[in-house]
Amino acid sequence: MLLGSGWRLTTSDGHSLLPSSRRGLAKFEVFAVWPVDGVRINFFTGPDGVFFDLDLREFINQATVDGIAHALRKLGATLLRDVVIRDEGSSGAPVIRYTVATDQFALS
Repeated sequence: MLLGSGWRLTTSDGHSLLPSSRRGLAKFEVFAVWPVDGVRINFFTGPDGVFFDLDLREFINQATVDGIAHALRKLGATLLRDVVIRDEGSSGAPVIRYTVATDQFALS
């Protein structure tokens, strides 16, 4: 889904593009997805699933909010699971939750 999304995909440094194959993507435990210019969603893969965070300062206008919402909705629909985003570097409560069953967002 990520490879066909049209979003910019980079390694955790934010500059180096990820390989364009699923096998190449699987080698990275941390990578970044840029659904719109100026918005970086960090992906952390692990044995319990994939976790996401983002820098809340990137919510600067309606276009960035819409880009993030589109990314969360697409991820949820593809994975058939709710999507939870936390503030960058936080392990606390989710900031945004997208619920697949209701197709709704909740802000904390």
